[in-house]
Amino acid sequence: MKSRVRSSIHTFDVGRFTSLWRDPNWPRSRGQPRVDLDPQSSEIARNGFTILPDLIDHSTCETVIKEYDHYEEQCVAAGVQLHDPKGRNYRLTNFHLVCKNALDIACRSEIHVILDAYFGRQSMVYTSLFYKHGSQQSTHIDTPFFVSNPIGWYAGVWVALEDIHPDAGPVEYYPGAHRKFDTIDKLRDIQKGTQGIVDFFSGVKSIAEKFTKPAHAILKKGDVLIWHHGLPHGGQLAVDPKLTRYSLVFHMGAEGVNLKTNGLFSDTQGPELPRYGRFLYRGRRVARVGLPRIMV
Repeated sequence: MKSRVRSSIHTFDVGRFTSLWRDPNWPRSRGQPRVDLDPQSSEIARNGFTILPDLIDHSTCETVIKEYDHYEEQCVAAGVQLHDPKGRNYRLTNFHLVCKNALDIACRSEIHVILDAYFGRQSMVYTSLFYKHGSQQSTHIDTPFFVSNPIGWYAGVWVALEDIHPDAGPVEYYPGAHRKFDTIDKLRDIQKGTQGIVDFFSGVKSIAEKFTKPAHAILKKGDVLIWHHGLPHGGQLAVDPKLTRYSLVFHMGAEGVNLKTNGLFSDTQGPELPRYGRFLYRGRRVARVGLPRIMV
């Protein structure tokens, strides 16, 4: 009998339910205006991103990679579907929940000082993605995948764990184009007449290309890129598919704002319940959403 392909070495996640009972992320002040709507409030609001050079010490980057490689060995031994047909690794979600050094990076005060100002309230860690290879993902914005009520209570944090080679498929982004996608009305105007999310993102790319030229994040080990929820970005095709592009992405929200992945620009009225619980780590709250699994 053929065994079912697994996507995780973990089974039942008790911590997800106990955290929701102990410290739920209760929604609050839903109507509070976001600071990022004022272009002068921060570099992220003005340009759509900011870069913190050499923030993470190299030894920490190397340790996280070693811990991931060990985790990869466990996945292979357990029969987890880890590689695509070309032998490149799929993305791994929420590695920070089993890797203390990754969680240390997620909670760095230098990152959250910026995010606190960006949100106008305490920021918190939501979920993460670990990359061994470049995503080669087409141009998109994150808003549909991290929906808040109202939209926009989200920011992405990309950490280079090694020097990014230009042939490894670096991140491509459109500086300043986030202003075309920063409100629900703008997004719904684009959404009209589109057939699904792929068609919608084609419209996003077309608008971004008319607004500005793309830039490429050829970052060095330890550099950190923080981006606005509406910044168009993607992963370039890898010229050399064998090259690694070890990196971590953290999806950041704000306390009292629940992010969800199963909606498209929802802005509903009425009561809203907590979607997940939290735990406190080094003075920063971290969402307890789900243990690591492979995103195929």
